Amino acid sequence: MGGKSSTPVPETTPFPEIDLVTAVNAREAHEKSGARGSSQAVYEMIEGQVLPDKTKEDEVLAMRQKFEHTAPPKSFPWNVLLARFKEGRGGMKDVICVLKLIVEVKDFLLTPILNAGFAPNRPRTDEKPVYIMVGITGAGKSLTGNWMLGKCVKKVKIPVKAVKRDEDDPDEDSDYEEEKTLIEVEDADLLVGQDKFKSMTFAPNVVEHDQFYLIDYPGFCDTNGFEVRIGMDLAFREMLDMVKPAHVLCLLPIKSFEVGRGQATADQLDKVKRLLPLPGCNLGAGKVASEQNSCSWMIGITKCDRDFMKNAKEEFSDAQTWLADHNFSNVVDINKVMFSKRGVKAREDFLQTLLDTTHTPVLPMECLHEDSKEAFGNDVALGCLTSDCLTVSDTTKLANVLRSTMFEALLVGESAEELVVDAEALNKKWEDAQNESFMATTVGTKGTVSWDESFKILDKELVKIKNKNRCIQADSQNLLNTGHLALESRDATIGELCAHTQPGIKLSFANSESNICMRNTAKTMELFREICVFMQVYHEKGCLRGEFVRELKEQSDRVKRSLDAAAQDVGFKNVEDLVDHQSTWAAANIGATVTSTCAMVVLFGISSWACGVGMALSLVSGAKLARDEWNMRCVKDKLKEALTEIETTVWTLLGHRKKLTKIEEKLKSLQIG
Repeated sequence: MGGKSSTPVPETTPFPEIDLVTAVNAREAHEKSGARGSSQAVYEMIEGQVLPDKTKEDEVLAMRQKFEHTAPPKSFPWNVLLARFKEGRGGMKDVICVLKLIVEVKDFLLTPILNAGFAPNRPRTDEKPVYIMVGITGAGKSLTGNWMLGKCVKKVKIPVKAVKRDEDDPDEDSDYEEEKTLIEVEDADLLVGQDKFKSMTFAPNVVEHDQFYLIDYPGFCDTNGFEVRIGMDLAFREMLDMVKPAHVLCLLPIKSFEVGRGQATADQLDKVKRLLPLPGCNLGAGKVASEQNSCSWMIGITKCDRDFMKNAKEEFSDAQTWLADHNFSNVVDINKVMFSKRGVKAREDFLQTLLDTTHTPVLPMECLHEDSKEAFGNDVALGCLTSDCLTVSDTTKLANVLRSTMFEALLVGESAEELVVDAEALNKKWEDAQNESFMATTVGTKGTVSWDESFKILDKELVKIKNKNRCIQADSQNLLNTGHLALESRDATIGELCAHTQPGIKLSFANSESNICMRNTAKTMELFREICVFMQVYHEKGCLRGEFVRELKEQSDRVKRSLDAAAQDVGFKNVEDLVDHQSTWAAANIGATVTSTCAMVVLFGISSWACGVGMALSLVSGAKLARDEWNMRCVKDKLKEALTEIETTVWTLLGHRKKLTKIEEKLKSLQIG
């Protein structure tokens, strides 16, 4: 595989305790109302509706039944893939399904390759060449493949009835017979055309011939959504690493040169050049493909035959000229050699020419090694083709989905339930204390909130702050040391996708993590301002002596200057400017429907303990407490400790974001526009 191995989730990594009460409740209420899922609304805003596809659903089910006892265990049961083809985009229940769909598409497409005996990171034991046919659906791959396999392909003329209009008398028609030419394949290995073709439109066909392997790869430019296209491209690159060296034949139907004045052909060839860069192609990061790390492939023009169209010879000549103008020279008229009078010899010569004039690299793409280490991590493992192979439009759509707050919400896991309980319990305790404290006149009277109880709550929240701080510091240190995102350890699917060394994919996650980081920073700074306010409240209620307030004020001023410096380090005027910009990192571009039903969620859990500390401070300040020196000093020390933790947290978060920015810049340099 062209990338580093997927990073497993460490058992000791603390999972973020995220404040999702509003988001979870809103989403459940929305789903129970019977309205269309907000996640589906997000996807349709990004790319439009994707309809069910019964043909592909049946094919996935057939593939599962065929290989369920031999395929890798993780390949099954392809539930997300089946849901997509069964229900269209309505089958996507949440944003994580989008990520799982990409992985399941890749696994599905690689299943026939693996079952043919090919495997990642394992040298091949035979010397049979591997021929791969690519092209859009309907390009004639199955027919060409059967001919390459030595099957008898012949033209058959059959009589058909036609109607001839009498020009002298429009009311008089006469029937007559004319001949129509069809192509017939005897004992086909690859299902063709109107025959059983519909049952094999999505999975690769792998056929082992006595002298070679032939792989019929499914049609490019699939219309089942950007997630499916991304999965297909990742599978193609991974397949090339398994079968290297590969000899690729790109098939183009002659009619594609007429669509949009050749734009359809240009789009198809651009797609193939991304997947199989030719010498001189841009590899990203200022690197250009050389003879050693580039590909060479053949273009076959199909359906260009005088028995099926007029002026076939002239049409092929025009297509050849168009291709030459676009720097493509290795071009063959498939129909001409397929129906050549030379018969078997013509096929053998064609296969030899395909073998001699095409290749893919067999060694890692070392020219991108250092850039890839900076972008994907120190442990990156390069494949024979590592350059960007995904279209910008597809990865942009993925990035837009990840900007949804729904994506961040789904990273919380089971901790959401715990948080709901904690929040409700703390809220009830706060309300009870506020109500009963008015009846209390002396310390120890029933209903009074004691200093010990107040400290217990404060201590609990301070422990949360420290734990979250350690989690943030661990994530930041891991990013610094390895180049792995925090998101990669939060979800195995994210880790697997980032392992493919595709800049557009990791950039999407890096942008999302950067936005989460900045919202966390803004939330932490709001907590800082809240504590400063409560310092004054404590003083007014007689819970803090003046000298303690002055001491805290001095520290808060110093922390404020430190936080301003941290904000300036990442391009803001001060902390207020950063907090004012927090809406910049929200998912407003996804649409009002989504942002109104999903609360702001954070990766590292800042909002949860910010809320908890605020309620704890309110609990203490709202109660009647004894005014004694020791307890006042304890309050002061705990507030100073909180300020110190906040300062550390902000610097760590902004340092994390600064490192992310460098990674994002490197990823952008590796992207091919």
